[in-house]
Amino acid sequence: MRDAYVETSLGRLHRHLGRFKNVERRNNMVSPMKETELQLIEKMEKSNKLVSKRYEEFQRKYGNEFVALDNGELLAHNQNLDVLKKYLERKKKELNTVLIEYIPEKGVAILY
Repeated sequence: MRDAYVETSLGRLHRHLGRFKNVERRNNMVSPMKETELQLIEKMEKSNKLVSKRYEEFQRKYGNEFVALDNGELLAHNQNLDVLKKYLERKKKELNTVLIEYIPEKGVAILY
């Protein structure tokens, strides 16, 4: 099940990342907006890779919780998503640049 989760999440990121890389190659230029979007996607991908790489550890430590990551760094975790978001806001983190993932307990499957 873990492999299916990882494949689904990374597959979406790679499709988006590939779209921006194609724009860059086709035009040999990327507008500042596209460059910012590309950087954000790369940050999210780095965070997603961390979750994938350490998934079993995350399940042991943060099972049944939401985790917040920024550029491959764990910022916070909490069972309550609203509490986590408020914490991140107090720390002056832009929520649209932070990857928030739900980590199920070991043995629990999440179907999308």
